[in-house]
Amino acid sequence: MSAGHGFSGTVYPDLYLTPVFPNTPIEDFMDSVSYRGASFSPDSSKLLVSHNRSGIFNVYAIN
Repeated sequence: MSAGHGFSGTVYPDLYLTPVFPNTPIEDFMDSVSYRGASFSPDSSKLLVSHNRSGIFNVYAIN
């Protein structure tokens, strides 16, 4: 697809394709961590979180 053309063949003369993160290596996107499910323990002494740093989601307690 060239700049200025839509998928249906429609021409958009003022449309320019620009990289969103032009100088960011792909490794920075692949080496990302997702945090989920933050909540407090019943006695509020710990914060419980899960993340996938190891490749699978694990649960951790933070004092």
